[in-house]
Amino acid sequence: MEKLTSILVVLDGSSRDVSLLVKAARLAAAFGARVELFSCDWMQAEALKRVGDAEAAQALRAASLREQCAYLTRRAQNVGMRNVAVAVDAACETPLYEAIVRKAFSSRPDLVMKRMTEPSRTAHGALAPNDLQLVRTCPAPLLLCRDNPWPVWPRFGASVDLSDADLAPLAALTIRTARFLRNGCGGELELLFGEPARSTVPGRGDGDPGAFQRDCDIIVLGALTRRTSATRMAGALTRRLMESACSDVVLVKPSSALAPLKNRNVQVLSIPTRCIGSEQMGAEEGAGCRARTEGAT
Repeated sequence: MEKLTSILVVLDGSSRDVSLLVKAARLAAAFGARVELFSCDWMQAEALKRVGDAEAAQALRAASLREQCAYLTRRAQNVGMRNVAVAVDAACETPLYEAIVRKAFSSRPDLVMKRMTEPSRTAHGALAPNDLQLVRTCPAPLLLCRDNPWPVWPRFGASVDLSDADLAPLAALTIRTARFLRNGCGGELELLFGEPARSTVPGRGDGDPGAFQRDCDIIVLGALTRRTSATRMAGALTRRLMESACSDVVLVKPSSALAPLKNRNVQVLSIPTRCIGSEQMGAEEGAGCRARTEGAT
């Protein structure tokens, strides 16, 4: 990552959206980036598969999209984003990760932010299936956030897996991204060079990845998509850190590892994107939002 001019923030409608928005607002202010808030009602999309009346299903989709856009607008206005250029968008599609990837290909953000699924809902601290698939397919750097707040001077970490010599370009990208984020936000940066059997933290002599995680607020890791299995998408050290970290995780991948999502039949509703920001606020605020839905099933 060498620039941060646009951020796509995926909200899920829960109270935990607030902590994610606070972090997004902080990054936007630090880098002068614009923000697009996105939500996808995948549960409604699943339910609509069982609705036999196509017209009724389309009406329910449209109602869901309106409700989501209204929610996103309220959140943006209530979480200190009045000085940030903000747009909102919603979808009613399933699976969730595919809707996010489709949106990322459309908006081309420099960073995608999403709250990580709670560990209690997954087995042995592993990522939830949607998060795993998003790591594998997201066409932009991905920031998976916990609920932990960032301190005034956040501590960044970059973990470089040395188990494969062919991954040297990815290692360099990981370090560049960590330095870029640290330079924009301030704080400290620590590097962890490791292999599955051992790891070394430069300057500290502490090779325990667990200690490295506890000392960092944001860890940058390399994610791979060239391997066929989602469970083998990264080196052993990277997987271990990603699945057990109590910090936020930024996942980067080389551009050569990206593959476009197959086109699907998508119906676009003729509702303009809603923009919220210091220059757009006024009487015309709330003019609507762009929404995307699958064709009626």
